[in-house]
Amino acid sequence: MDRSAPACVRCGKPVLANRQQYVLFEQRHWLCFHLDFEHQGDPDEPCSDPGCPWFHLDVFKAELRRRGADPDAVVAAAVQSRYAEAHRPTKATTQRMAAPRFEVEQILPFQGEVYIIARLREPAGFRLEPGCTLGGVTIRPWLTQPRALGISGEPRLDVYAFVLADAADAARLSEGTEVELSEPSAV
Repeated sequence: MDRSAPACVRCGKPVLANRQQYVLFEQRHWLCFHLDFEHQGDPDEPCSDPGCPWFHLDVFKAELRRRGADPDAVVAAAVQSRYAEAHRPTKATTQRMAAPRFEVEQILPFQGEVYIIARLREPAGFRLEPGCTLGGVTIRPWLTQPRALGISGEPRLDVYAFVLADAADAARLSEGTEVELSEPSAV
């Protein structure tokens, strides 16, 4: 973090990307300025301002649908690529790597599925394939990083969300316990 950057009067975080417009944007980030002075209505909904980021997202989603793509699937693929690839080892290194260990932070049933929110204990490469297990429980080959913040407000990039293959297996896991992620060949 750049400590010489001026702080936003709205959120208190440093203004980096639009530093040259700090005075123009009333000592705020552009987004904070937009929300304080331009955005009308619910801050989670698009407004009539053509620069509104939520309006832009709606435009992009509509165009993706027009082209036959599901916007949620596009985002899920981008998340998988951005975060899972950083932890994907090569096949050559997989043989000699220890299985990554996670601490189960939350077990969340949602719409018939059970999500396991877990913290990676030590940096380690891993990949998900059909048949992988977490703490001996089979998980789907699906992974995301939920938006989680640490005590100081920084993003927690060590937290992952897994989905159980069978929701009934949730009883086999407990919050606060350490579990191992195993690939199918190691099961």
